[in-house]
Amino acid sequence: MEILDIVANSYELGKRILEKRETRSLREYGQFLTPPSVARYMAKQLGQIQDGAFLLEPAIGSGVLACAVIERLIAGKHPLEISITAYETDKELCDVSREVLRAASKEAEKNGIKITWQVCQEDFVLACLPDEQPSLFESKESKQSAFTHILSNPPYFKLNVEDKRVKAVYGKLNGHTNIYTLFMALSAKLLSPQGKACFIVPRSFCSGVYFSEFRRDLLKDVTPFSLHVFQSRNDVFKGDEVLQENVVFAFEKLSLSQENRYWAGHINISSSKDDKNLENGIISRQVSYKHFLNDHDGLLLFRVPTGMLDEQILDAVDKWDGSLEKYGFQVSTGRVVPFRVKGSLKEQVNVDNGTVPLLWMQNVKSYQIDYPLDGFDKPQAILANDPSLLVPNANYVLLRRFSAKEDKRRLISAPFIGERFEFDQIGFENHLNVIFKKKGTLSTSETIGLSAILNSAIVDRYFRIVNGNTQVNAAELRILPMPPSEVIRNIGEKLQKANDYDSKQVDNIIFSTLWESNLLTEEFPMIQETRITMGKIEQAQEILEAIGLPSAQQNEISALTLLALAHLSEKSAWKDAANPMLRVHDILIEIKQRYGREYAENSRETIRRRVLHQFVQAGIVIQNSDDPTRPTNSGLNNYMLSDFALAVIHAYGSSKWKAKVKDFAGQQGRLLDVYQKAREQTKIPLQVADGKVYKLSPGKHNKLEVAIVKEFGPRFAPGAKLIYFGDTAKKTLILDETVFTKLGIPVSGHGKFPDVILYDSKKKWLFLIEAVTSHGPVSPKRHIELEKLFEKCKVGKIYVTAFLDFSMYKKYANDIAWETEVWIAEMPSHMIHLNGDKFLGPR
Repeated sequence: MEILDIVANSYELGKRILEKRETRSLREYGQFLTPPSVARYMAKQLGQIQDGAFLLEPAIGSGVLACAVIERLIAGKHPLEISITAYETDKELCDVSREVLRAASKEAEKNGIKITWQVCQEDFVLACLPDEQPSLFESKESKQSAFTHILSNPPYFKLNVEDKRVKAVYGKLNGHTNIYTLFMALSAKLLSPQGKACFIVPRSFCSGVYFSEFRRDLLKDVTPFSLHVFQSRNDVFKGDEVLQENVVFAFEKLSLSQENRYWAGHINISSSKDDKNLENGIISRQVSYKHFLNDHDGLLLFRVPTGMLDEQILDAVDKWDGSLEKYGFQVSTGRVVPFRVKGSLKEQVNVDNGTVPLLWMQNVKSYQIDYPLDGFDKPQAILANDPSLLVPNANYVLLRRFSAKEDKRRLISAPFIGERFEFDQIGFENHLNVIFKKKGTLSTSETIGLSAILNSAIVDRYFRIVNGNTQVNAAELRILPMPPSEVIRNIGEKLQKANDYDSKQVDNIIFSTLWESNLLTEEFPMIQETRITMGKIEQAQEILEAIGLPSAQQNEISALTLLALAHLSEKSAWKDAANPMLRVHDILIEIKQRYGREYAENSRETIRRRVLHQFVQAGIVIQNSDDPTRPTNSGLNNYMLSDFALAVIHAYGSSKWKAKVKDFAGQQGRLLDVYQKAREQTKIPLQVADGKVYKLSPGKHNKLEVAIVKEFGPRFAPGAKLIYFGDTAKKTLILDETVFTKLGIPVSGHGKFPDVILYDSKKKWLFLIEAVTSHGPVSPKRHIELEKLFEKCKVGKIYVTAFLDFSMYKKYANDIAWETEVWIAEMPSHMIHLNGDKFLGPR
């Protein structure tokens, strides 16, 4: 039987089997087949597969992922041989996957590709565990040989602590764990050095207390290089009732296990609503590990910033050094579990029947408590006969433990003000997080301010970047960064005074207070939409990069400005872009209305100077097309996209895109190239004795260094050779290792060398010269450091401090060491000798 689409065929065969089973059974065994588009995307993450590769599929299902790899090999048309080992516990799926691999291998063989394969009807974890396993992560050997590539959509279900598979990671994961983490951990062990693995798993493994040690130990063995997040919880696995956000996570095995090597690398992070656009290419952002990883109080998190705004938020909030725990606040869940105390629950509160209010998650709206609820079908009162179920009536901050996917905010909080309830005790249902003071009581301003901060767009977005769950756990709230306590109280006092809890008014007060407290920069926008999206903004950044804007004009505010000028919203098609004339004020309104970003009024000048000015220079924008003679300080100044830029924007994502970009470059040039040329023109030339010319970065320091070589050298060190020269931009520009070795000077120490070193081989004099424009003369301390650094060098050493002018010399005169020389560039024929009986010579 000829198979036209081996990937889709394997998926359909598997579907026919699983569709006959009950949903409950599928959930129990965590059986969710990988859609073909996702399988192809995952296979692509493995990169080029070489001859002799060993592929592992730990949960093959009906063979979709394995077929995606084979399909790529066939498309590559390179004869090679690979081996596939797969595991599956389900007999029906085992039989189907064997049938599929048999047919796919025949298809591959027609193209010169030989595939040997085996499908083992065994539990992957139990089959591949090391014989002795105090801990999976600490094991050195396994029953299987190393694999060069691993691809997996592992099952998702919780394991009982008594399960053999859980004992394999004893001491590494707290409480119950999910089987997919065992698949990932064991796969990391089975992967060969430089081997690559790709998994599709719930995003929950990226955060939370349960998986912290798992993440930490995983990083000892692998380097994550790619993470793709699906924003919708159910669009990818349609009909399978998967309730979590999913991620495609790819990593590479290290040659040697290492700890604490991070914070300098990058990971590619991408995002999509569903699986529809995966095959046609997605926009991927390179994110630093500084933003991806967060190690806070021993809890290691994988964070998913999907845009530049997310990184701005991380940079801002990470600097907040407060937390609920630090401020003496406690977080607990509501004490009332309804099904356990049915006899104590009453429909309505009534003083005569001994009941008190019972608040549910539904009573908590953003910024306010709605009690009692009309038409609510659950009891809203509880008998006051069991003190263990109730709390004293006082001030609390209430926060929903769960959010629905349609909710605009993940964090939904309200201040509970005790004086508004005429009861001694209150009941809180178990789906609420309750925040209170360990000692004493929350003040009204603290309660309102803290609730407002938790409801704020910036904290909500931060929480979404860090946490992919809809559940809000007390443990994660305890470590959530908080602004200073006085700022929280200040926000509460302002809200009390305003007595207006409209969300926009609250956001205005929160953001203005954060700006005033220097907790946010003036360029930081007042955001309102917090649901993670990745689309038009990143695409606009790609356009700006393609048409040659410098990196400073590829940031988010530049992208938003371009989108505003094009009159495009997130759902607009690029071909519908327009070019109306807009003032800066109009641009800010467009950005706010279309993208939920509100910038402070003083951001106008920033956008004008740092975005629009460069857009005009690049030919993207025309200023005052209706009246080019308009004064620059006129309130009518406006901007519109040029026809050339509009043509590029219309073509984005089409077959004409590259051609239009090329046309634009031909007509307008690239501003990046212009800027780079300008920077080259401002560089300071330095010609040395061998005739070679160096171009130094501009600045006073390099200007002084050039003067040392051109003016000081010929006058006071004639015939000396330049053996070391440091440029402020490139650090080391000239380093004559041959001479250094001959003189016994360790080259490894060049980071501490003076700025310029000259060597007179006839006199055997070494001139060690510090160029001072802002700091760093040859002080007594520096003199000792240099003596130590050059102690193995036996030639005579002359220490010189050089200045551009006499005023700079006077500033540092008291800091300069005795027995050293001073040279001033504005008086090049003279030198100042500090004491001693010998002028210009080694001591």
